[in-house]
Amino acid sequence: MDWTVAEARRSFSELLKQAKTAPQLVFRRHEHVAAVVDPDTFQEFLDWLHRRNSRSVEDAFSELRAICEGGMVFPERSDRPNAFAEMLDELPD
Repeated sequence: MDWTVAEARRSFSELLKQAKTAPQLVFRRHEHVAAVVDPDTFQEFLDWLHRRNSRSVEDAFSELRAICEGGMVFPERSDRPNAFAEMLDELPD
């Protein structure tokens, strides 16, 4: 069910009761501002979020394997000016 902020405030206990069976959406001026869900659903969401954001060792090795299989391309090496080395070359022996 959709609720306006005023309805949610006025019937908060009913909002909580309804949230046990299905998520309750709260709107302010046609903009979705909140969702009220039961604690088990919220915990499932937090567990999913944690799994999504944590990288396993398997994920790291899979990424490394993909990089190695694709072949690594290194740019050609070239020397660049080094002011310190040039200064040392100019010092008297």
